[in-house]
Amino acid sequence: MMKHLRFIADERGSILVETALVLPILVLIFVGMVEFSEAFMVKRKAGAVASATADLVAQASRVSAADLADISSIANNLMQPYPAGPLIVLVECVTADANGNPLVTWSWSSPASAAKPKAGDPYPLPDGLIGANESIIVTQTSYTFTPPIAQFLTDGVQFNSTAYFKPRLSPTVQLQ
Repeated sequence: MMKHLRFIADERGSILVETALVLPILVLIFVGMVEFSEAFMVKRKAGAVASATADLVAQASRVSAADLADISSIANNLMQPYPAGPLIVLVECVTADANGNPLVTWSWSSPASAAKPKAGDPYPLPDGLIGANESIIVTQTSYTFTPPIAQFLTDGVQFNSTAYFKPRLSPTVQLQ
């Protein structure tokens, strides 16, 4: 009987048991922090793409589809080291009519298959952004991020960003 009591009082294996219980939790916390920081970086890059794209378009008085395709390739490079495949870029010129109602003047998207508004469609701008007969370049980005660890568990997280820039060289940016 005394032998069994000695076995219960023996603490030599307790560290191993505690490690076996705590280590998976610590690994899970670490992997979660890595995934969260990667998602945060992707969100920041998608926002930078929206801002840089709107800024580049606003610096021109007119742009062509080829110019916008070049700007889109710059946007894809800005997303590095993350894949550019899930990136959708929508560039629009929005002009307020004489009554101050914002309407889409033109829109362009990359990839071209992405949904975009048509010229003349009303556009919901924040109040006070532009006045009557003024225009603004609006760029929206959408990026679907699928964490490497969770690619079998989820379809991904979608990050959206919008940037507004007023044209610099002319009252509006024309699409050729």
